Amino acid sequence: MSFTNTARGIDFWNRSGHLVGHARINNGKIIVEASWPAPQTLGVLALTASPLVADPVTLHERFGHAEGKRLDGLRVAGLAHTGDPLKVIKVPPCNTCLLGKAAKPRVPQVSDNAASCVDGNHPTLKVGKKLLSDLFGPVSVRSLAQATGLYGSLDQTSGRVWVLGISKKTDAKDKTRSLIALVERQSGNLVKVFCSDKGGEYINGELTPFFLQKGIVHETSAAYAHEQMGDMERFWRALLNSVRTVLIHSGLPLFLWEFLWE
Repeated sequence: MSFTNTARGIDFWNRSGHLVGHARINNGKIIVEASWPAPQTLGVLALTASPLVADPVTLHERFGHAEGKRLDGLRVAGLAHTGDPLKVIKVPPCNTCLLGKAAKPRVPQVSDNAASCVDGNHPTLKVGKKLLSDLFGPVSVRSLAQATGLYGSLDQTSGRVWVLGISKKTDAKDKTRSLIALVERQSGNLVKVFCSDKGGEYINGELTPFFLQKGIVHETSAAYAHEQMGDMERFWRALLNSVRTVLIHSGLPLFLWEFLWE
């Protein structure tokens, strides 16, 4: 069953695409006309109903914990009110809504230069000494360079970000080693902390010995706790929003997505 809004009310259609009913408001009453089984003949009065009259809390609960703005829209349409059709419906605070619509809070920031993904146990770090890394992808459209995802790394102190295209997740191993060499050479500081999730592209038989050999502390975030890598997650959101917007506005082919962030 589906329905469409029309100038005279709401039409109801069955799965075969036949018109089976119509509803409208007449003098403050809901009138539903339906026919069965004739698909295109209306005129049988099914029921009439007066607007629902109840207190704001009851209306809020009966309409699926709808917000006050939606309930007041029903009042204007003549479908519900609290006893006075002219009185605006205001819903008091609802504990059930607070619980059902709650979102996970961010992990509190310990300090501007906190070196740990979770806490701030490390001393203040200089530029290049702590890197956060994460992957994005795979995407459904390969880029011109055959990339299906992105490798990103962020220097938490300076906010500098490096983004590189990858064709598979295992490319993260080579990208990580190359990036650490680049950062150490350009900043003059040795990387001391590398933070990532627990993905196999970061914890494997190549990178783990590499971190141990260079004396780099490899910190990992807890499973499904994306907020512990909040800086990287926020960067991905900002970058990808920009890429999508440019693609839509310019009309460029989708396979150029990898180059739009440069």
